[in-house]
Amino acid sequence: MPTVEGPPAAQPAESSREDSHPQREAKTAKQPEYDVEYVPMTDDAPACVRVRVNLPAVAKGSELDLHVGDTALELKAESGPYRLALDLGHVVDPDSCHSRWDKKTRVLVVECPVARCS
Repeated sequence: MPTVEGPPAAQPAESSREDSHPQREAKTAKQPEYDVEYVPMTDDAPACVRVRVNLPAVAKGSELDLHVGDTALELKAESGPYRLALDLGHVVDPDSCHSRWDKKTRVLVVECPVARCS
């Protein structure tokens, strides 16, 4: 009589893991669509870096956690599946940055002035 072997142990474990945790995949952070604009100045460096981030799954600006460093921006959405880590391409003045949330279009605009060397 022939012996019939079952599927490898890894296959059922993988299948059951995917089936038993569908919410885990839904909560996985993804990078939102964004646009970076360098607002020009008369010399070689831009006056400011403007970042527009589309966040259609976020209802309120208060659900966003934004951190701007000297050269990078990090954004997390508490309620939505978004996370963005972005190199700004220039040294900026984090203390002079400001952001604006448009609840109608669900777009966050962050403007950061480029730091000037003395």
